Amino acid sequence: MNQTPLTSQLLAEIMRDVHRYVPGLEQHLPTAVDRPLVRRVGIRGRERARDIVERVASRARFSHRHFDPHVSAARLRRILELSDGLEATFAALGDEDSRRAMLDVLKLRILGPHHAPLRITPDGYRQRQTYADRQLRAQRATFEVSDPYFSPLSLYRVPVDGDGVVSLHSHSVDVVSVFLLEQYSYRHGAHNVAAQPGDVVLDVGGCWGDTALYFARLVGPKGKVFTFEFDPENLEILRTNLALNPELAGRIEVVEHALWSRTGDALEFVPLGRMTAVRRPDDRAAASLRVDTVTLDDFLEQKQVERVDFIKMDVEGAELDVIAGAQETISRMAPKLGIAAYHRDDDLVRIPEAIGAANPGYRVYLDSFSPAEDETILFAARP
Repeated sequence: MNQTPLTSQLLAEIMRDVHRYVPGLEQHLPTAVDRPLVRRVGIRGRERARDIVERVASRARFSHRHFDPHVSAARLRRILELSDGLEATFAALGDEDSRRAMLDVLKLRILGPHHAPLRITPDGYRQRQTYADRQLRAQRATFEVSDPYFSPLSLYRVPVDGDGVVSLHSHSVDVVSVFLLEQYSYRHGAHNVAAQPGDVVLDVGGCWGDTALYFARLVGPKGKVFTFEFDPENLEILRTNLALNPELAGRIEVVEHALWSRTGDALEFVPLGRMTAVRRPDDRAAASLRVDTVTLDDFLEQKQVERVDFIKMDVEGAELDVIAGAQETISRMAPKLGIAAYHRDDDLVRIPEAIGAANPGYRVYLDSFSPAEDETILFAARP
């Protein structure tokens, strides 16, 4: 195999980091800080003891493995299968911060967060969750939801813009990612891909309204946010959150359709909170509800929206279908983009390819806002 810049550096860092150890709670415990005090103390004690042992072992270059070698080998093979496309994305990234983020995400897939941490470590993320739950939570357990990992929600009051506050029913994971880490804004050095005052924003995948409120704050009184959400349970919470923030709610319009590659399809879905996703027409899995689809291009034409400045997209693996229905918008309006690129293992290849095919003038960036690969966002903007 001919080693190119990405693969040669990736393989060298994998060999280096096999013995590396980074302390912190496991990243897939989203509610660990919300457990009873006795259990929290027990978890912390075990983790701290492990940290001491692992730090010593790591310094001696002899560390317990925190990954399954067979799973890691399979993931490495998959990365090598995608290497041509990954190399193309790596070469197209607009700055060194993005290239570092891409290397770290690929290493994480193979070695896991205790050997190959992202910019946000498990321990650092947990500290932010603790802050959210201890300092920002106003009321516990306000909504039970169908989401298998993030129920119940609680009421948070998040400080913004100095003396401003956003009130919302949410989970500490979303408070941290959306508001504290600002996962839909790329700001590194001179590069800034984010919503601005006066912008028109499309919030594709509105869920409980956290991102809609975040963008409404950024665009200000002269801006506009269209948030797309179709799950009835999510819509109830979204509208409740808008009612808690009447000034921001006046800038937000809720669209109860699923964006798709074609207009007029009726797709099935199962309500799952943050994980709600449409079933493809050829998917035989059971579903309980249906939603009508519209392409982004058709929606904007029907609403006579003359410009779009920023599109955020997180639709549980349907991002390419939405992009397919947004060709005219991306080509003609060239909005800034912030697209979730972690639902499928080839997202870092196919999403940049789809954006470039619609508008070759884009420059792309990458960042991650979680200790896991979840919340890896591909940004794009015209220079």
